[in-house]
Amino acid sequence: MNVKKEGEQKEKVEGQMQEVQPKLEKKSENRLKKKVEKKTVIYIGASLKNVVQKNTTFTNGLPEVLEEKIKEHPFLKNLLVSPEKLPEVNQKLREKGSALSMLYKKSQELS
Repeated sequence: MNVKKEGEQKEKVEGQMQEVQPKLEKKSENRLKKKVEKKTVIYIGASLKNVVQKNTTFTNGLPEVLEEKIKEHPFLKNLLVSPEKLPEVNQKLREKGSALSMLYKKSQELS
């Protein structure tokens, strides 16, 4: 009899876990997104008319218009860098054939 009750209780707990798990994952995603939004980044791509200017610094997340542009052209996310990496990144931008210089050229095609 006790084994049956333990089995029923285990199934009940597992059912509750399945209900709660998606909510926990969503909360975790939201926390991660908020952390990312608070991070300071600098856009190092070409200026995009009515979207973003070259070397713009963002401290409280990205403007919606830029987020939409990144959804359309995901490579733009690679042109957002932390201020600490700016000297290194600027050097790579000047190197012909580097990945960053090619991404910069690709961003110029969007302007």
